[in-house]
Amino acid sequence: MHRLAVLALSLLVLCITAFPSALARETNADRLRRGYPPLPPTRRGTAKRANPSISPLQTSGGVLEVRDQSGTQRLGFVENLSDRSPLLGVSDPGTPQSQHLQATFSGSAHTLVATNAAFPAPFFLGSDFPFVEEPNQPPPGEVLFTNVPSSSGAQVWSFNPTTNELTGKSTSTVALPNPSGGTVPTVFWWDRFENVLSFVTDVPTFSNTAKQTEPPDQQPLVVTFFLVQPN
Repeated sequence: MHRLAVLALSLLVLCITAFPSALARETNADRLRRGYPPLPPTRRGTAKRANPSISPLQTSGGVLEVRDQSGTQRLGFVENLSDRSPLLGVSDPGTPQSQHLQATFSGSAHTLVATNAAFPAPFFLGSDFPFVEEPNQPPPGEVLFTNVPSSSGAQVWSFNPTTNELTGKSTSTVALPNPSGGTVPTVFWWDRFENVLSFVTDVPTFSNTAKQTEPPDQQPLVVTFFLVQPN
């Protein structure tokens, strides 16, 4: 019995000495020293690429592009002129880029600031208050889209980084502060006859009025704003 145990132990030592790779992973260096070819490549699992986290957009800059109500057809760009009144209209897409107003959106402040303005300060863009009728001013329910101080009339914007569309802070409409309290939902309105951009609260009423006073081919349009990179 003792002799069998000694024999088994001797065989174990011999195996370990002759075949060390049985207990340790064989390397290409070991194989080359013994005259064997390298090991075949080991297939490893492909590491998954982490998707970049999407953080809330804080700032974005570009040219203010004006499109139709559906957001699919470009109508022009917000004008950048120093000598027109009212200040902001729509320029033809073929005009020089220097006449296209550029702006930066701030997500933390919900503001839009002109960055290449040909006009004097202020450079915040928003609504001209109040909703009241004055001589040579828009009637109630319409306020001009123009340069304004950093006030409640400027802090009305949101920006969709997927579509590049500028909208109101929480909805597709822009809710402007009402002097009597609360907010008023509005849409972007382009009076093509006068070339004036404004915020309008009652589209049917303004459309009916325009049909009576303005040429058929220059009827006002509900438009949308987009912040795009210059061509």
